Amino acid sequence: MNKEQMTKGSAREDRKGTPQVSKWLFYLALLPAIWGVCAWQGWAWWSWASAPPKIAETSTSPPEDAAVLIQIPEGTPSQKIGRDLEAAGLIRSSSAWNMWARWLTLQNRDGGFQAGTYQLSPTQPLSAVAEKIWKGEVVQQSFTIPEGWSLQQMSAYFEAQGFFPAKDFMALASQVPYAQYPWLPSGLPHLEGFLYPDTYQLDGDRVTPEAVIK
Repeated sequence: MNKEQMTKGSAREDRKGTPQVSKWLFYLALLPAIWGVCAWQGWAWWSWASAPPKIAETSTSPPEDAAVLIQIPEGTPSQKIGRDLEAAGLIRSSSAWNMWARWLTLQNRDGGFQAGTYQLSPTQPLSAVAEKIWKGEVVQQSFTIPEGWSLQQMSAYFEAQGFFPAKDFMALASQVPYAQYPWLPSGLPHLEGFLYPDTYQLDGDRVTPEAVIK
C-alpha cells in the first residue's frame, strides 16, 4: 500500500468517526433540556396538587364559610387521612399528601398527625391543612356555666347543646371524686356548688361529663 492509499483510508476513517462524535455531542447537549422539561413538569404538577381545591370567592370571606368538619380516629395512618381529605374535597391529591407527610416526618421524626375533629377549608393549601392536623389544632367547643345554676340546669343545658345526655352528667355529678380532690368536704351528696360559673373551652370531641367536671 502506497502513501497515497494510506492517506485516503485515513480520511475515510475520519469521516466515519465524525458523525458518531457529533451524535454523542447532540445527545449530551439534549440531556439538560430533557432534565429541564421534567423538572418543569414536576414543579407544575406539585404547584397544582398542593394548591387549594377551591379559590376563596372574596378576600374578605371568612374561612368558616366553606369549612368542613372531618373526624380523624386514633391510629389512622397518614395515607388514609390523605384519601379521606381528597374524598372530602379538602386537598387535590392524596399522592401529594403522602409526599408532604414524608417531608414532615423527616423534619420531625417524633411528631405525627393527631386524632380529633378538625374544621378545615378547601380554600387552604395542602401545607396549611397538613400543619393543622400535625399540630393537633382540633375544633374547640365553648360553653358557659352561669352563676347560680343547679346541676339540673347544667345537665339540661349540656343535653340541649348536643354534648351528652343529661342523665350521664347527673350520674357522674353524684359521685364525689375525693381521690382526685381530697380537699372536698366529706359527706357531700353531689358536686352542686363546686362547679364554678365560667366560660370553658374543650376539644370538640372531648366534651364529656368527665371533662366538664374535671
